[in-house]
Amino acid sequence: MKTGGLPEEVMGNLAGTFMPGVTLPRQTLGAGAPPDQTEGAPTPPVVEERVSSALDDAANLILSQLTPSIREYAMELADIVLKVPRWQLVLGAVLAQYESGSLPNISLDPGWRQIEITIGDSTCQECQQKFTPKRMGQKFCSNKCGSLNQRKVIAAMRNKNAALNAERRVAHEKPLARKRDEA
Repeated sequence: MKTGGLPEEVMGNLAGTFMPGVTLPRQTLGAGAPPDQTEGAPTPPVVEERVSSALDDAANLILSQLTPSIREYAMELADIVLKVPRWQLVLGAVLAQYESGSLPNISLDPGWRQIEITIGDSTCQECQQKFTPKRMGQKFCSNKCGSLNQRKVIAAMRNKNAALNAERRVAHEKPLARKRDEA
């Protein structure tokens, strides 16, 4: 018997995979009914709205790489059938693959190897010039700018430590000077 467009054995394998620590009864996953709330059941972790939004953006980017029919089916499954955020569907599918032991058996679309996710232009934090990053989180346009910035950070730390040490020396010397003067 099919539930929500998926065979019941698939729906059963997805139970508990959408929120860690939350076990959904197999019969309610595709039916749209709320999960059983039993006493002592673990409460789901709270995901901040901004984190959930970023995860949804990532899930939509991943789903956009699928063929239109599969993408539409996955989105319908998350939005209408299971009523979960898309990122939970994507992570739940990966977790279900892992739990069933079939995660290493993947299907690769040859077109995916040719896809290069482009990252928008960034501004170098050292020289303030625009550049196209080669990897996520790249802050500097070149190794030279990165090294210059690192030297500045180290010099600032040394100056700060020197100032703190000077203050400590002065604070420590004052009591000694008073004791000498008293003697």
